[in-house]
Amino acid sequence: MKRESMMDIRVIMTTKPDESVYITGNTPSLGNWNPLESVKLITDPQIYPEWWTSKPIVIPKGVPLEFKFVVMKDDNIVKWEEIGPDVNR
Repeated sequence: MKRESMMDIRVIMTTKPDESVYITGNTPSLGNWNPLESVKLITDPQIYPEWWTSKPIVIPKGVPLEFKFVVMKDDNIVKWEEIGPDVNR
């Protein structure tokens, strides 16, 4: 039996030039809440502001998944996703 799942992510987020969208969360594949170890999403001018993962993210089965999106520029956090204080997806 597989002990992991694969997850593709798509999100609509507006950014400024030279900013990128990342996903971070409570699993090693999402960087364990460290934005510098998170997964960078990609976009395309034809469908911006949609961002998506370039390959599926491996998520351990049986682990309650929590994550947030973060906008970064040059390895610096510009802003965390705003969904409420102390609230994760």
